[in-house]
Amino acid sequence: MRPARSARVRNVKEQTVASVYAEALYNAASKQGKAELIGDQLRAIVRDLFAQDPLLEKFLGAGSIRRKAKQEAIERAFRGNSDDLLVDFLHVLNRHGRLGLLREVATAYAALHDDR
Repeated sequence: MRPARSARVRNVKEQTVASVYAEALYNAASKQGKAELIGDQLRAIVRDLFAQDPLLEKFLGAGSIRRKAKQEAIERAFRGNSDDLLVDFLHVLNRHGRLGLLREVATAYAALHDDR
């Protein structure tokens, strides 16, 4: 069974938005000579951390949870454990209500990195 048209359109829009964020992160990381490091850390979050703690991914993506609570969680979980550029990027996603796209951003970032 095929997904409804509105779900397909939403997925395309989400992928497009995720690609924009991924490109911005990739460009910033490249300028700092950290493209590989940021890619590795981003991949570790979505592949390893989210697998170990699926509730973290749900928490970050939940629209019903206040941004301030997510901001505090990002600081506690990632500051000092991940590069500051990535932590700051997570805050940008949070401020724009896009943390639920982190998995898609990671996929788009990996594709950018592989292409360059």
